[in-house]
This record gives sequence, structure tokens and C-alpha cells, in this order.
Amino acid sequence: MIPSFQEASVVRPTGPGTFEASVPDGWQQGRGAFGGLVYGMLARAMEHVVADSNRRLRTFTGDIAGPVLPGRATLRIDVLRQGGKQTNLQGTLLQEGQPLAVTLGVFAASRDVHPPKLTREPPERADWDQLPPHALEPPSGPPFGRAYEYRSAGPMPFTAGREAWTAGYLREKAVPSRRDAPSMVALLDAWWPTLWSIDSLYRPMATISFVGQLLVDPARLDPGERLFHYARMGALTDGFFVELRELWSGDVCVGMNQQTYVVLGLAPRSIQVVSVLGQAPCTELTERERRLLHRVRAPGPPVRDERRVRGPAENGAVLPNRPIGRIHRAIDQHRPPRPELRLQAREAVEVLFLRQREQGPVSGKRGRDVHVPVASEQHPRLRPDQVRRLRPLPCERVRW
Repeated sequence: MIPSFQEASVVRPTGPGTFEASVPDGWQQGRGAFGGLVYGMLARAMEHVVADSNRRLRTFTGDIAGPVLPGRATLRIDVLRQGGKQTNLQGTLLQEGQPLAVTLGVFAASRDVHPPKLTREPPERADWDQLPPHALEPPSGPPFGRAYEYRSAGPMPFTAGREAWTAGYLREKAVPSRRDAPSMVALLDAWWPTLWSIDSLYRPMATISFVGQLLVDPARLDPGERLFHYARMGALTDGFFVELRELWSGDVCVGMNQQTYVVLGLAPRSIQVVSVLGQAPCTELTERERRLLHRVRAPGPPVRDERRVRGPAENGAVLPNRPIGRIHRAIDQHRPPRPELRLQAREAVEVLFLRQREQGPVSGKRGRDVHVPVASEQHPRLRPDQVRRLRPLPCERVRW
């Protein structure tokens, strides 16, 4: 279990405007730490510098220039200007003397003015209990996803839908003692990108610009409340896309966020396998789900190994009839560019092996295919006409 966000984002003063933090292992997103954690640390350091309960964080702008690795980090906060009701600050996070993240924060007191009231309709949504949980964690998600619980009310990742949007409830698994600005900044950043809703392949990407607005005092929110996330893509061109996000508490929009992403290309083939296999369920398949299975080619001829995964099974998606050892060796031969990617691919195989073992012995003829459902009764937003247009992923994309 990774430390909670409240524990992971602790900062310690070391001098005027300087702080020290320990970036914990397990909060990664790719090579570096989850951006919401990095921004949360800097927002917390800014709160220490402002030290005025009447001034709260209103807007927060950030840019992460390089991966923030687990270990010691130094935070430097500079007051750009302090007025009668507003304080503007700049924060920088450094590791080994190199600046890796820079942020701007505006803290301001409430204004005694009375403009016309704005009324907005909240997005339509089901209740939390009516939505199935979605585990966004390795092997099919980033490590930091273990710290949050997700229930999606929109399209699922990698379903090649028509519209780029996401929606659902989220909250920390370890409920914080109080809701504060740093945790709100992290929640704005915690959901997966809208590009995943219209794509069928995993593509590495990075946020190059983050702008968040906190519209209410976070202290007024129940820390145990599951906030509703809604996001839509605003533009996609030249490998960059803009995403607009909102967080809702009941009928009140409590936070907004605009992010600009850069798509870094197509992930290595071994990681494509992780993204596909990570969607395999360990629950019993319905008859409708069986009709919506993709058939993905399995790797090479079998070799001798003590542990075998057989398929197809009558209950649940399984790996092909190939030994675990052979699959591991094929992953190693592919040589993903970074060791942690190779470990994720290995972990995907191990997880699905354990899932099948927990389901008990399988029946039926041994096969050569991986079975991955693309829709189910739990996600009815995928219309029948959309399902007919779906095509299996090209075999060469997922072959080791």
C-alpha cells in the first residue's frame, strides 16, 4: 500500500521560503511522480508562506519540465507581490539542483461584491452505488492510481469511441482528515485523459501546461465525499490536445482545470500488450459479452514450463495456451526502452495468471487466442452500431 496523498505531500520548512519534501516511491506516472502530487507539494508550501486563513488558493498554474523521481526534493517559494487582498507567488521544485517544476499561485481574500448570480446545470450522472468500480493501477494503469477509487460514468479507456470525454466519481482511498487546496489540485489531475476514450491503443503522453481554479473553499467540503469528474477534449492537432475538466460536489462546480497534453508517440509493443490484457475481467462473462470478444494473436510456439495458462475459458478472459516462461523471455527479448516497462509487462502476465488460477480449472479446447471484451452490460454507452464498427487490434500491434 502506498502512502496516502496527505502523507506523500508533506513539506518541511528549512528556511525562509525554502522547504524539503520526500517524493515517495509508488506515486509514479511513467518515469516521474504523478503531476498532481508534485503540484500538491508546491501548493502546500505556498500555503505555509502565505499563512493567512483569509486568503485561499484561487488559481494555480504549473509546468513540469522533467520527471520528478522518488527521493529528496527542494521547494523554493518566492512572493512576487503581496497586496491588500491578494498574494502572488512562484514555486519551483528542484532535484540535485535542477529545476523540474515551476508553478504560479494566486491567493486572495473574498470580495464583498454582489454580481448577478450564475446558475449552471450539473452534468447528468448516476449515483455512486449504481456504477461499477474501475481499478486504475498496474498493469493497465499508473502506480499512483492505487491511491484513488474510480467509478466511471463515461466511456472506458481504449474503446475507440466517437466522442472524447470522460466522467465519473473519484476520491482518495485513504480519506483525508480534511479537504484542502493541495488535495483538490491533485483530484483535478487524477483522472485519465480524454484521448483514451477515442483511441484503441495506449500512447505515452505528458502534460505540458496545467491551469486549475478552485471555486469554493475546500474546507467547506466533506473530505469523504466522492466528487464527480467531467471532462471533454477541446482541440487535437499536431500531436497536442487541450482538455477541459470540472469537479462537482452535488449541483455545485467546485473546481475547473485546463490541461495541454503532448502525445509522445506509440508505446512499445510489449506495453501495448499490457494495455490490452489489463482490460481482461476476472468476473463471469455474460452472453452479450461473449459475442463482443476480440481475438488477439498469441505469441509463438509453446515450450516446456511448469506454469501454463490455458484458454479459452467459459468464465472470464484468459491468456493463450502458452507457458509463462516463454512469454517472459519474449518480453525480455523485445527490450523495452526502460526497465520499469519490462516489469509492467511481466506483471500483466502474472496478474492474469493469478486471476485464472483463482477462477479454478477451465474447460473447453485449448486455444491460441487472448479474449478481451470491448463492451459489457456495465457500460451501455457503447451503442450496438458502434460495436459493429469496432475492429480487432492489428495482430502485429500486440504480438511479442
